[in-house]
Amino acid sequence: ENADVTIAASSAGSDVGNFYTTFPWAKGENVLTAYCPYSASSTASALVGTLSGNVLQAGAPSLDSYNTFVGTVTCQDPKSGDLPEIVMTPLFETAKMTVSSTKYTGLALDRVTVRTVSGAPLSGAWSYNVGTGAFAYTDAAADNMTVTLTGTTLAAEPTEIYFLCHEPE
Repeated sequence: ENADVTIAASSAGSDVGNFYTTFPWAKGENVLTAYCPYSASSTASALVGTLSGNVLQAGAPSLDSYNTFVGTVTCQDPKSGDLPEIVMTPLFETAKMTVSSTKYTGLALDRVTVRTVSGAPLSGAWSYNVGTGAFAYTDAAADNMTVTLTGTTLAAEPTEIYFLCHEPE
């Protein structure tokens, strides 16, 4: 079933997210798939998306440019009046790189390209089977990703660069 989850007002100003839903809990373990953006009309057993091979990081590092989130949620049926403890495992992991240089201080750093040594996919169209939890890139996947930076210069102080990637099982 596809049901929406709403952020609770108690989460305002907190680094912990509280959510609520009218979705009925089953007895025992509940495994749910959370995804964003939410679509009430979604009925497919698979979620699809694209992890871009070209990411823009303007100014301070941020993952705000990513508008897709998929994660699995596992929790036990809550006892009456108790909030369930939820563990969320994201489908995509945050990768962080740092770049610094004393020799080339002051030169512009306009892009960084990462390529997998094994040739495994790093970006492209993907599919996630909600029922089985299987993740796969399509044939159009690439073994690289480029992060384009704006207003960044090399310095002895490290520059942080972030991107999302799917870590194989």
